[in-house]
Amino acid sequence: MNVMHYCASVIGLYFVLLFAITCHVSGGQVSKQFKKQETPEGALQLTGYIKRQPVTRLKQCAGQCTHDDACFDFYYISEENICLLRDVNEQNVYSIQASQAVHYEHITGVYLECPVNNGGWAKARLQDGALYLFRLFTSTAVSQAQAVEYCQSIGSYPLRILTAEKMDFVQNNLTHCLGVSGQNFWVDGTNAEAANYSASDTYTTTENQIVPVNTNVLWGSSKGPNDNANEPRCIWIANRFSYYFDDVPCTFSGVKYICEKQLV
Repeated sequence: MNVMHYCASVIGLYFVLLFAITCHVSGGQVSKQFKKQETPEGALQLTGYIKRQPVTRLKQCAGQCTHDDACFDFYYISEENICLLRDVNEQNVYSIQASQAVHYEHITGVYLECPVNNGGWAKARLQDGALYLFRLFTSTAVSQAQAVEYCQSIGSYPLRILTAEKMDFVQNNLTHCLGVSGQNFWVDGTNAEAANYSASDTYTTTENQIVPVNTNVLWGSSKGPNDNANEPRCIWIANRFSYYFDDVPCTFSGVKYICEKQLV
């Protein structure tokens, strides 16, 4: 076999394999991120959070959802080449026949996009269905007040952890991302406004939510904050504490930050 015939055979085999892979992907799932869901028969009312987009094919619809910060699933109507993104920034209602629309959803129950340093918003969905956007900043080490100020300027707040589920998510997902693991980050919580620094409700967020103190699932110490209780302190998660809570002076300036906002 000469070189030209050999190359032609290899190229032909490549396109056969590519076609087979593409057919497989477009059957049960349109990409590595989405899979087809069962849709009930009869009329289907899609209530709220729907953005209607014209498309030419299914994968274009999946691509739009992938690049939409607030989209986690979508419906595709092949007869009309219509894409219905479930986008939390929209407030529309659509009534269609279920047989006309195919529902696609992210493959994993918990979805995470790793945030890029000084990049745009990365999206995540937790086990309880809560939707979040995260924005990572590691190029500048700031005080907690500076982190709060900047996050608020872009309509968000510093990383907020109030439950064991959220802590588990941060430790097992967010901190494994490139550029995040090994860093120390401010958490939305301080006792700076408290009348009694040692009270159980002394630590609050920027929206006055109480940060649990006496718990061994959030804090590095089972007793909660265990440093100087006679001065304003702020909460951070540090690599050396396996990303559990610890309290440090709020003026400490060697800490990175992650801005967060919950969508629904």
